Amino acid sequence: DWSSDVCSSDLMEIYDRWGQLLFTTTDINKGWDGKIKSEYAKEGSYVYKIRYCTLDGIVNDKIGSVLLLKN
Repeated sequence: DWSSDVCSSDLMEIYDRWGQLLFTTTDINKGWDGKIKSEYAKEGSYVYKIRYCTLDGIVNDKIGSVLLLKN
C-alpha cells in the first residue's frame, strides 16, 4: 500500500480523458466533489495525479484513474 508511507500531499489534479485540467488543490483536506464549474461531471473515467512526500522525504507522483458514477 503506497499510502502508508505518505507524510504529506502537496498537490491533487483531476483531468478528463482529453487531458483538460478540471480540478486542482494543494489542500490535503479538500477532495474533488465530482463537479466542473459547479455542475456535476458526466459519468466516465477521469485521471488523477497526486504529488506526495514519503516519510523518507522523497517526492513522488501517483497517477491513476477513477470511474465517476451517478446514483
